[in-house]
Amino acid sequence: MKILQFSYVGKDDLSDTKRQARSRCYEYKLVLDLLQKFKNENKDWELIIHNSGCGWGEIHLQFAKELENYWIVLNTDNESWHWGILPNNFMKYDLLTKCNYKSDIVLCISTLEHLRNPLVALQNLIEATKEWWHIIITFDSPPVDLKQIEDYLWMKCKDIENKVNPKNSVIPNYAFDTINIVKLVIQK
Repeated sequence: MKILQFSYVGKDDLSDTKRQARSRCYEYKLVLDLLQKFKNENKDWELIIHNSGCGWGEIHLQFAKELENYWIVLNTDNESWHWGILPNNFMKYDLLTKCNYKSDIVLCISTLEHLRNPLVALQNLIEATKEWWHIIITFDSPPVDLKQIEDYLWMKCKDIENKVNPKNSVIPNYAFDTINIVKLVIQK
């Protein structure tokens, strides 16, 4: 397992202001750029993406539908059925249980912070990634215990000088004290 990125998101990271949500304008831009890079590097491959946690809100569902325009996507969530609006290729899946299939790329965007045991979910998602392929994760810390993730990965999250915060974000939101978005990209 090789850690390709493990750092906070900074105010100078690329963003997409179509994403009118607290941190999604950074997270979804990061994911889409990485997916395009992987696609360009593997032109002969039809990438299969597991988009976990696609139903925590409307912004996740919009992103899930956008992914389906470009790639073969399996969208999963444990709670999406509550919303009544589901993306295509949807399957109910609890991230705290082992997955019985493997995908080329596994996404887990702003989902770990909603789970009672984020480390177990991380381990399961890594297991659900095919050898030599990638998992892309973003999460808020806190509430995710960053020390626990660092201990598991045997690596410190890279701290940066200009972390995104509610005042310097491309979409300021003074309702929050911090944003603290962590990005983690692993090649299995």
